[in-house]
Amino acid sequence: MLLHEEQYAERMKEEVLPYLAARRAEDTFATPDGLQLYRARYTADQPRATVLLIHGFSETAEKYLEMIYYFLRDGLSVVTLDQRGHGRSPRAAAHSVTHVDRFDEYLDDISALLDDMKDTAVKPLYLYAHSMGGAVGALTLIRYPSLFRRAVLSSPMIAPRHDGLPLFVCRAICRFCMLTWRAQKPIFVAKNNREHESFEHSSSLSRVRFDFYREAKEKNPLLQGGKPTYAWTYAALGVTARILKKGAPERVNTPVLIFSASNDHLVQNAPQETLARRLPAGGLIELDCKHEIYAAHDEILHPYVDRVLEFFK
Repeated sequence: MLLHEEQYAERMKEEVLPYLAARRAEDTFATPDGLQLYRARYTADQPRATVLLIHGFSETAEKYLEMIYYFLRDGLSVVTLDQRGHGRSPRAAAHSVTHVDRFDEYLDDISALLDDMKDTAVKPLYLYAHSMGGAVGALTLIRYPSLFRRAVLSSPMIAPRHDGLPLFVCRAICRFCMLTWRAQKPIFVAKNNREHESFEHSSSLSRVRFDFYREAKEKNPLLQGGKPTYAWTYAALGVTARILKKGAPERVNTPVLIFSASNDHLVQNAPQETLARRLPAGGLIELDCKHEIYAAHDEILHPYVDRVLEFFK
């Protein structure tokens, strides 16, 4: 079942994409503030459960087609969304940036999605979330302590990296820029949009997996991401205190498995370890990998997939 890097693109195009298309339905769902966010639902042939998949910053759910394929083949239906400001969902700012006014907008969107699918999704529910989606997922677990049977947080953004400047300085700069009408402007240290990044500077270890999604982005500009705004950065820098607030992780009843990438240049590893330690049923696996574990080379990805599927049994 697992795809190998040799002939990866051929298998994705000839086997995986047709398999997914035959089981995929696309629509939108309404958020509390009236947006219509893009959703894709994949139905397994004999579903035994449903996975809610939450993508990361400046990504789309389309980046996870290989993982979705593995879930489906294991009897797990999948529900995905493009989070607000991403992909095929509405944007409150220019396409060149990724923006929200408050991090709770993401969290409320997930709550609306869960409410919309409560009568249609095959139970039990599982959660798979990456990076920024991992922060959204962690806060969702705190909001709904017993909703999910199990949850995987992959390289979760419990705390984004802010190397070189203390946290309070970073937040103060963002706050000042927000108060001076630059909330929707890209932060001054933002690099080029991720659609222009090279493989060498990416968060992937597999060139063929990196190239496959880059090709998809080149064909569909809606899949291309943007730079973080000052408002987004201010909100993102505030999630750590919320996730690790006294008593917050301790109220989560869901067993949670956290995967941590030792060579992660986007999020901090230590807060992931802290969260795993404080969760009543938390575990952590550290991998010698970059941030996007799901886009690693076969030697890392295959055991990772096996461990995720085993955890979801």
